[in-house]
Amino acid sequence: MDLNPRGDVMAHSELTKEVSERGENMKMNEIKMKAKTLGVKVMATTKKADLIRQIQKAERNFDCFGAAKDYCDQLDCCFREDCLPLIKLKRRRSS
Repeated sequence: MDLNPRGDVMAHSELTKEVSERGENMKMNEIKMKAKTLGVKVMATTKKADLIRQIQKAERNFDCFGAAKDYCDQLDCCFREDCLPLIKLKRRRSS
């Protein structure tokens, strides 16, 4: 479980903000924690992309992780940093 500087368990909004400020992609343990705080059931066999889509649904967003073709208009999505490289990789593989 991740702790904030005060030693408290981070709310998913704090975690999202911290990851965004670090400029890094979310790690699987961070994604699992975010899912649990939203009440999303986390299974050991659930793939990262599937778990992210479940989180997107729980947040009442489009569950579109990795599905965009050339452009992502979800500018406030906390998974954007993970998603956009995935989209570019898919484009290269299909070329």
